[in-house]
Amino acid sequence: MEVNQTNKTILANEETSADRNIRQCVEYMPYAAEVGIRGCQDSIIYDLGNVDLESTGHIIQLRMTLKNVYPGRRVALAVLLNEVDDMGNEAKCGLKTITVPAHHQPSSTDIELRSIRFVLPDDDCYHNAHYASRCRKRNFIARTIAHYIDHDFEWDKNTEETD
Repeated sequence: MEVNQTNKTILANEETSADRNIRQCVEYMPYAAEVGIRGCQDSIIYDLGNVDLESTGHIIQLRMTLKNVYPGRRVALAVLLNEVDDMGNEAKCGLKTITVPAHHQPSSTDIELRSIRFVLPDDDCYHNAHYASRCRKRNFIARTIAHYIDHDFEWDKNTEETD
């Protein structure tokens, strides 16, 4: 792969279309500065100069409350984020899986979860880079799945019937 004078990536002829698709997902870093530090220095300050803003996007930060969680039980939580187009079609944008630690209150309690974050580049989840616009309205749907990890069930092997 070569780079021309305007910092645009030129792909070599021998690359397949799959290679091109993968490489398009990785940002080319046109700015580079060599920064050095002497062996006995603890820190330095180095001015990188002017840098153009690239790769804008959005961060969606979700909150939720798990209601009536039993004490002493961890919860497995999944949050699925899909983008919805104007026709109601959905495209997958992200998945977070979280283990919520057990609480030790005397009874069931509500647990508030904050800062479940999804990073969304400007190109939409349908990979429509030509429609990318920071100010374009985008619609999403978040779905959750939660269940206990811990339980008090004990398998009684003595009650099993043998064949």
